[in-house]
Amino acid sequence: MQTDKAKQLEYNLAVLKRRDADISEVLNMTGHVVLYQYNESTQAWDLKKVEGSLFVVARTSEPRHMFVVLNRLSSQNVVEAVTADFQMELTDQFLLYRNDKAEIIGIWFYSTPERAEIAGLLQSIVAGEETHTAA
Repeated sequence: MQTDKAKQLEYNLAVLKRRDADISEVLNMTGHVVLYQYNESTQAWDLKKVEGSLFVVARTSEPRHMFVVLNRLSSQNVVEAVTADFQMELTDQFLLYRNDKAEIIGIWFYSTPERAEIAGLLQSIVAGEETHTAA
């Protein structure tokens, strides 16, 4: 099973490198996420038009780490830098983060264990700990 994940990460690396040649490694991925944005005026979550596979990647240039959601609903992918000041929180339903526009975004994961795994990886990147492929 682990070799299947390694092959999948390798295949997806080739796909992602076509969009960003500086991506050097896919550290982890999850097959399906849906993004929501918190609307402060209505105090409610609004569905964004973004869903698809999420990849946490390492790069050879700044920013050194990012996550990418390859959007199945449009050609507008989500690309977010994961730096030392990246703010995130893991809840029972979402992985929440604040983007560089100060928007609060909730990422819903189809797989609950993958949500915790991706959150742990992002936390280790923010903390400056060594990262390696989860294969």
